[in-house]
Amino acid sequence: MPGSEGTLIPYEIGERYEATLSARQRREGSHYTPRDVAEFITHRAVGLWRETGRPEWPVIGDPSCGGGVFLISAADHLLALGVPPRRIVNELVVGIDVDPGAVAASTAALQAWSSALGVPNVTPRVILGDALTIDPVGQIGHVGPIDVVVGNPPFQSQMEGRTARSEAERHALKGRFGVAAGGYVDIAALFALWAIQRVEPGGVVGLIQPRSFLVARDAAAIRGELLRAGAMPAVWLPGSKIFAAHVDVCATFHQRSTVDDLDARDTTAVLGGRSGTLEHGRVERAELEDGSTWSAVWAVAQGVPPVPAVPAASQPARRSGAASRPGAPLGTVRTVETVASATAGFRDQYYGLLDHLREECPGRGAKVASTAMIDPAACRWSEIEVVIAKRRRCRPWLDLDALRASNETLHRWVEGQLVPKVLVATQTRVIEAVVDVAGAFVPLTPIISVIPTGDGVSAAHLEAALLAPAASAWAMRRFGGAGLSSSALKLAARQVLEIPLPIDVDAWDDAVSMIEAHRSASPGEFGRAGWVEIATTLNAAWGIRSGATSRALAGWWIDRLPASLR
Repeated sequence: MPGSEGTLIPYEIGERYEATLSARQRREGSHYTPRDVAEFITHRAVGLWRETGRPEWPVIGDPSCGGGVFLISAADHLLALGVPPRRIVNELVVGIDVDPGAVAASTAALQAWSSALGVPNVTPRVILGDALTIDPVGQIGHVGPIDVVVGNPPFQSQMEGRTARSEAERHALKGRFGVAAGGYVDIAALFALWAIQRVEPGGVVGLIQPRSFLVARDAAAIRGELLRAGAMPAVWLPGSKIFAAHVDVCATFHQRSTVDDLDARDTTAVLGGRSGTLEHGRVERAELEDGSTWSAVWAVAQGVPPVPAVPAASQPARRSGAASRPGAPLGTVRTVETVASATAGFRDQYYGLLDHLREECPGRGAKVASTAMIDPAACRWSEIEVVIAKRRRCRPWLDLDALRASNETLHRWVEGQLVPKVLVATQTRVIEAVVDVAGAFVPLTPIISVIPTGDGVSAAHLEAALLAPAASAWAMRRFGGAGLSSSALKLAARQVLEIPLPIDVDAWDDAVSMIEAHRSASPGEFGRAGWVEIATTLNAAWGIRSGATSRALAGWWIDRLPASLR
């Protein structure tokens, strides 16, 4: 990266400013960006802009400049390209921030940077104001065209009181950005939308975002606007914590289309490593446009293999000659929703059950399963200790009579759960599901309960369908990236319903038999070879018969199973 020891003091000015931030400011989303991260993002963004072949130098802006780490990085890069220092500071680097302390720190940093090069008396363009609600062209100082926007905007979830904006601020944002500013969209996402609207055609945006930006429902409108505005050449997922804050981050790079669309790209590079030097793979633009999230980016970073397109429903012949199971009409994709319902309890169900848990079976009781008890094709109730409401339990029972006397509504909900079903754990590396054939278990929140609706598909067949390696890969490429862990899959009940069903009924039946044999096997009898057989059969049930594709998918899936199973 360009730079010299002479830039150390300017960077330190920003670091000293960052050290003065209060605990409240940090909670509100202000975090100093490490120098190497700012250099990588700036280098990548300026490089993309230079690919357009423009003869002039780019104007580089940071709309939430803080202590100026991105501004100094931009100055370093322009200097390395041969631009005179005075022109860099006076014309080509622009910072905006709402905090007077940040404006002062960035101004001082740029002045120190220029003085270290023997060029005093410069006038940095660092402006006090809110880039999101005030147009910087006319109202907070003349900025003029911007070619490249880089930075680390504040992460301000609108679901948290300490970071939520006032009613007046929300009204101003909706007036500026329309429906994209609605719901609980994080303010950081709005900075990306501001930036792509602000740069000139061919201009580039490279901004750090919380990883949730890739999948958050309330950011969907902004993601759509960014794709419509032009190309997304790259996304960076560092794979490690970058800031002191307990938040996983990413950075998305966007390039606004020119009139003749010369900058259009059909794929997005998924970069990893702290310096972005690792390329995990690429995502087709069509996959990002077709989905409601950008989960495919996260999935590629996690090494999730692609899944062949799911064929529409048909009438395949069975070995027995019997008709195919009922489900979706011909010509549509059969999904879990065509043969089952899915639900997950909420806080009311969780806390409503706690007072009625027992260690021994009461007169009329039901077993209670927690998500930690669920493994693929296995429930560890009575086998392992789990923590429920800060108390260790191994064989939790629910006292149904006590619950009925206390809360009739909740008792009816529980009775509705005591039917044959599939229990699906959350925050797992692949879909972990186990059948409850007897309807003996009450699922504790956040377990998802998948209940057959009597359309010819049994609970055991639903278990097999959800355990299919292709089902996990498909779900990760559409819904992944929302989990607490950077590698975990967190599904909602409505998302489980969207998962396609197997299309080869005979292979599906075979897989059900294999899974039942696995459950009946003695410890140590059913190892990796058994899982390979199940995975291969489930792949065939999905219509995946290519040897190389099936082996890759099976190996990936088995490697992500709990270690105790393989």
